[in-house]
Amino acid sequence: FIVMDIRVSDIVKAYYAKGLILTECSKVCSDAYLCADLAQEVTLIMLDKPADLVEDLNRKGEFLCYVYAIAKKQFCSNTSPFYTKYKKFNIKSKDIDEEKV
Repeated sequence: FIVMDIRVSDIVKAYYAKGLILTECSKVCSDAYLCADLAQEVTLIMLDKPADLVEDLNRKGEFLCYVYAIAKKQFCSNTSPFYTKYKKFNIKSKDIDEEKV
């Protein structure tokens, strides 16, 4: 799947709309709710990338490999924006739920 001759935001939106960004994120994260948040965060990151980078990745067919790398870094790093917004909260809320049991 390669998007040709359109703006960067259209390239990213096309991959997101087809569920391909979510698929790459699900390779890193098995929790459906966190995975959806991760896909949105990765999409926002891709929208902020320089146009020439996104166009080059798309043209070479390496867009999804790059998305996977970003998703993995976001999910695994405890200093990433994804961790501080979503994963950190999710871990704390699971700890609280387990204490009730």
